[in-house]
Amino acid sequence: MLAGVLIATNFGLRPGFSSGAATPVALDALDRSAPTEPLAIDFAAVDLGGQPFHGIDLKGRIVLLDFWAVWCPPCLDAFPKLTQLARDLEGEPFELVGIALYSGDYEDVGEFLEAYEAVYLNVVGEEDLAFRYGVIGYPTYLLIDPQGAVFKRYVGALPGLEERVKADVRELKDKYGLDP
Repeated sequence: MLAGVLIATNFGLRPGFSSGAATPVALDALDRSAPTEPLAIDFAAVDLGGQPFHGIDLKGRIVLLDFWAVWCPPCLDAFPKLTQLARDLEGEPFELVGIALYSGDYEDVGEFLEAYEAVYLNVVGEEDLAFRYGVIGYPTYLLIDPQGAVFKRYVGALPGLEERVKADVRELKDKYGLDP
């Protein structure tokens, strides 16, 4: 019963509907040309060389965002698996981007990563990215489709993550007709 109340409340907040006496607008009459919220891939960070990084440049590719922190043991344990995943999907329309949060500046993170063989792109994000993406546990992974929207979310140290991601990448490649 509570879910019905929440859904009804949500409908009351949708564009084109009013809680007052005005006549509602049909959903198909709404202008959907402009997105109502930014694409998941549209974020800014700093690469390990101190240069700006813009996630939107990856639109058109399948992207796995890995939100991690230097103080997170499961995040550090994932580096070899993610490195292997990046190698396994090399040549595919796929990009793996590690986003270090709450871990210092780009120099700190770069120095820290020297001890690991993370062959994929890593950047340093501002803490507000944790809030924007709803990161409440580390590591958090978001698989982004070629249109820039979140396709799947994986949280924590998940057994078999690499195989799940590979299967989801295949599904997205088929859905969008992407070739390597």
